[in-house]
Amino acid sequence: MVIKIIKFLIKKGHKVAATKLFTQLCTQFSIIFKKIPIVYIFSSLFFKLNTNVELFQIAYRRKSHFIPVPIKYTRKMYIIFKWLYLAINTSKLKISSFKKMYNEIISVLLNKHTSTALKLKRENEIKAYKFQSKIHFRWH
Repeated sequence: MVIKIIKFLIKKGHKVAATKLFTQLCTQFSIIFKKIPIVYIFSSLFFKLNTNVELFQIAYRRKSHFIPVPIKYTRKMYIIFKWLYLAINTSKLKISSFKKMYNEIISVLLNKHTSTALKLKRENEIKAYKFQSKIHFRWH
């Protein structure tokens, strides 16, 4: 799981910067949460952002339809990383990417309503429930 996180953090081929960012996150979490293991922190993060459906947009007869589709474990991991990445990139704060990622992970762990990743998860679940009647459009 650590390798997948580092691979997702790589920007423009800078693996050293990604590993440095990940180790900084781990040391900061170990300082704040002294008795809680790092594995537990990341597993609770993935548990809180876990989803079982993904929405696909399909154009049919000049209309676009959103179709909820069940997904597998690897796709779930990708979507969780994508939501975290989108939350970091859409943040307009003038701070380092380490601080942005740290703030986002802490807000997800504490279930704050300001978390962008949790908002993206909620929107996905609401749309999936809203468009569940259009599941007959699924062709793949």
